[in-house]
Amino acid sequence: NIDPAQLKKIANSPKIAELAWIYQKYAQGLVQKKKYDFEDMILETVSALRLNKNFLLDLQEKHQYILVDEHQDTNGAQNKILELLAGYDPNPNLFVVGDEKQAIFRFQGASLENFLYFKRKFPQAKIINLKHNYRSRQHILDASHSLIEKNTAVLALTKLKSQTAGSGKIKIVSLGQPEDEYMFVSEKIKEFIKQKTLPGEIAVLYRENKDAPPLADFLSRRNIPHAVESNENILDDIEIKKINVLLEAIANFGNDENLIKALHLDFLGVDPMTFYKTTARNALSSNLDIIKKLAGWKKLSYNSVFPNFFETVVNESGFLKNILAQPSYYYKLDKLKILFGEIKNLVTADPDYGLSDYIKHISLLKEHNLPLRSKITSPTGVVRLMTAHKAKGLEFDYVFITGAYNGHWGNKRNIRHFELPLVNITAENIADKNEDERRLFYMALTRARKNIFITYAALSPEAREQVPSQFINEIRPDLKEEIDPSPYLANQGQTLVSRSDLGRPKTNEKNLVKEIFLKHGLSPTALNNYLTCPWRFFYINLLRIPKTQNRHQIYGTAKHNALQIFFDAKKENNKLGSKFLIDNFIAQLKKNALTPDDYQVLRHRGCKSMPAYYNFYKNSWNYKTINELKISGVDFFINKKQTVRLTGKLDKVELDPKSRSAAVVDYKTKTPESRNWILGQTKNSNGDYFRQLVFYKLLTDSLVSKKFEMDFGVIDFTEPDTQGRFRKETFQISGTDVALLKGTIARASDEIINLKFWDSRCSQKDCEFCAWRELMVKK
Repeated sequence: NIDPAQLKKIANSPKIAELAWIYQKYAQGLVQKKKYDFEDMILETVSALRLNKNFLLDLQEKHQYILVDEHQDTNGAQNKILELLAGYDPNPNLFVVGDEKQAIFRFQGASLENFLYFKRKFPQAKIINLKHNYRSRQHILDASHSLIEKNTAVLALTKLKSQTAGSGKIKIVSLGQPEDEYMFVSEKIKEFIKQKTLPGEIAVLYRENKDAPPLADFLSRRNIPHAVESNENILDDIEIKKINVLLEAIANFGNDENLIKALHLDFLGVDPMTFYKTTARNALSSNLDIIKKLAGWKKLSYNSVFPNFFETVVNESGFLKNILAQPSYYYKLDKLKILFGEIKNLVTADPDYGLSDYIKHISLLKEHNLPLRSKITSPTGVVRLMTAHKAKGLEFDYVFITGAYNGHWGNKRNIRHFELPLVNITAENIADKNEDERRLFYMALTRARKNIFITYAALSPEAREQVPSQFINEIRPDLKEEIDPSPYLANQGQTLVSRSDLGRPKTNEKNLVKEIFLKHGLSPTALNNYLTCPWRFFYINLLRIPKTQNRHQIYGTAKHNALQIFFDAKKENNKLGSKFLIDNFIAQLKKNALTPDDYQVLRHRGCKSMPAYYNFYKNSWNYKTINELKISGVDFFINKKQTVRLTGKLDKVELDPKSRSAAVVDYKTKTPESRNWILGQTKNSNGDYFRQLVFYKLLTDSLVSKKFEMDFGVIDFTEPDTQGRFRKETFQISGTDVALLKGTIARASDEIINLKFWDSRCSQKDCEFCAWRELMVKK
């Protein structure tokens, strides 16, 4: 059905030719790697059902009753599978649920056409129109109905009757400029929260992801707990942009343009006026500490593996401290962790990866609009910011629909960078080109239970006039009212809020900490961290601040992994010896980002200690083992109502061949300590090692299906003492030991959930984590 002239135009398009070449290479790559992508999985299923009659009959016999939910979101290929499965009878047992008024995913192949297709394919199907709504108040339902009835392509327009009490009108708010709009929304949300509306019952919906950052910035300044929910490109986040500006300045140290950009970064604490007044490069270099820091970081970039360099800059520059002092620190940290994860992946692929490679990589991503995606999910207790598409299926007491001006919501310019030859042209030819947009606006309206605020700015950031979206005008006049925003703009000059009250935990902070804690659970290491310093636990175990492993940790992890591989392999091949153990240690060591010098030092150390360790124990080892046993969740009651999930990973479980008895072994990569040190009975010990063993006893005793009884706990030092001897200490865990630990867990968990540690500080004089805590008070 393509016009010959259009086909000729498409065939001669360089962009189409380039796309075809790329797709051909992509398809070849899938075949070579024996992979499917998601679309191919659907299409291959359709092909198999069409070509293999016996396969189709088997599935038809197996699936005789079919329920399809959210049918308006299906695409043509998915409908074809449905048609084939239900093709055994003109009137199959098929139950389809959907709302054609919410067909909003045309970009992924779903459209109203696919929904109407069902009625044509199964003309005798009984249609049941639902008449009652249990979410929204009547004025919201009536306003939404008055909008959607402007669409021509609908199956039915049943007026819904609300089962929820309450009345009102949709609020329309016209603002002067975008900053006024952000101010109004922020202040109105703040008012709702003061009136005891939970932040989690408020949502801000916008048309595109790029609408979120300026509004989120206003909410942050007003200390309003919020989360931006989107698979957004973290490279567009203002904080990530800042750290990349600093890294560019370090990489191009000596370039004045990069330097001046970096000197404007707030977390560096430098007054840009200092540099406007100074033009002499020598004066800059000699008088400013920041120049010395940049020079030091430049030198470090040549002498450190990139993850370590990155972590150093993040810490020493004040960037991390700046994030931790922000109201939405949790979400900012998530983005930093995503970037840090990308860095570790790049270094794993290329151990020589450095700062210049990173700058080129980021530039390449920007040049080709390739995103680093953030997939942050919202915890409870925060205002939720998201696109209207993402809000589908959700509901809130109050909804703000922002940026509701013409050309943004409705009458959008249809920009095609090139024409695709196989586009379903007929599906595009809907009488009103705005019908898809109107359905999206309708869906946004129906997310609200109590009321809706629709806002728009009369002027664009470039001072161009903007008129309200036609969808505002299409809502019945008696169901909407314009409100005066001026009372909410009175304090517009106060863009920064006082942080003097940040020293006290707020309800949303309590909810956030509780939610994260209950999600992650409590491990032996986390408990030990909490008992050492509550704020170490808060930042390391709850917020999980990105940190690279130090040299000792890398060494210990490599030895642990090598021992796991060795004992697992020993079950299949009893002839394996020290060479196998050493080879795996070296292989594990190579997986880490290490400088050549560090690698050689650790390799030499491991290749010396591991054969000695093997020879010391080879004749006494029990090879009937379970290695790296992960216990992901044991519910523990800290009181009559509240449970906490206990977790842990056991390095090795040695099973008694003749009974259910077992010893749990915990490897320690350090010079052997005394038994009393392990028990915490010496001046310089805290009993962390013994507490770990007791924790493992509690975990294993609580398993529903136990394959063994932990009778002993063993601390196994894998490094020799000064005389070259190895030592392990074995403990029998008593009921009293477990009872004491239960009390400790209950107390610590209660303190964490209720933030009783908020004003606590540890006894360590220069604790970096307690210092970070002070940033919540001082900014």
